[in-house]
Formats: sequence, C-alpha cells, structure tokens
Amino acid sequence: MIENYDEILNKYIDGELSSSEIKSLETELENNPELLKKLKALKVTDNTLRNMEVTPAPGGFTSSVMSKIKYKSKIKETISPVFIGIVSFFSLLIISIIGFAFQQISSADSSSSNELVEKVNKNVTPFFAKISDLFSNENIMFVGGMIAFVLLLGLYFMINTHKSFKQSLEKF
Repeated sequence: MIENYDEILNKYIDGELSSSEIKSLETELENNPELLKKLKALKVTDNTLRNMEVTPAPGGFTSSVMSKIKYKSKIKETISPVFIGIVSFFSLLIISIIGFAFQQISSADSSSSNELVEKVNKNVTPFFAKISDLFSNENIMFVGGMIAFVLLLGLYFMINTHKSFKQSLEKF
C-alpha cells in the first residue's frame, strides 16, 4: 500500500516515477476509486495550470516591493515611556516588599518562631495600617484621580500610536 498518495500522484503526472512504481500505482488505482478520482482532479488542475497565460509583473515591481520591505524593517516599535515608568515603579515596589520580608525572616532566629511572629506584627501591622489610612475617604479621591490621570494618559498615547500607525500605512 502506498503511504503518500499526493506526492506519488504528482510524480506520476509529471512522469517522474519508475516502471515498478507505475505498476504499483496502477494496481492501487484499479482497487481504489477515490484515488482514481483524485488523480483525475490533479490532471485537470495540471492541465489548467499548464495552459494558463502568464502575465508578467509590471516594470520595477521587485525593486518597489524590496524597498517597502527594507522601509518596514527599519521601523521599530517603541514602548511608551509612561508604560515603562509604571512597570518600573510596580516592579520596584514588589522587589522592595519581597526584600523587606526576606530581611525580616533572615534576621530572626530559626529556633524562636514567636520572635519572628512578634517582629512581623511589629513591622507589618503598622505598614497595613498606613495602607488602610491611604484609602480613607479623602485619599480615595486622590488615588482615584491619579488612576484616572494615568488611564487618560495611556489613552492619549494609544490614540497617538494609532494615528502614527495609520499614517505609516497610508504612506506604504
């Protein structure tokens, strides 16, 4: 039984098979009507493609396409400085919190877990109290305003990026 019919049928149409391969294929074609249908369809496609009129590309087509490819490869996407600033701020905050936690854990004696709990309560509880104060009624308005400002700034940069992308598409 033949494994890859498409490849064999294409080689048969192109006259690239040996006599033993042709005999094997003809035997398979007699026993498999679906394969015979496929061969007929491939022959029709081959004849159609061979009889098609070739239309040459317009003059300078290749150089035009290549110059556009070179132009596009020179354009690099830039990351918004606001995005970099926000990511850097939050990364620094997370690293600081993790570092503080490791410092507290490493400074505690491994034998006295009660001391560790006391140190955590002594240092972490005031931290959470400060965060809770941050979100008091007056400060919520400030934080909400800052978040809204950052979102509006992000929207501005997104629209600007969209405009420049649209302009570059029109130039292309």
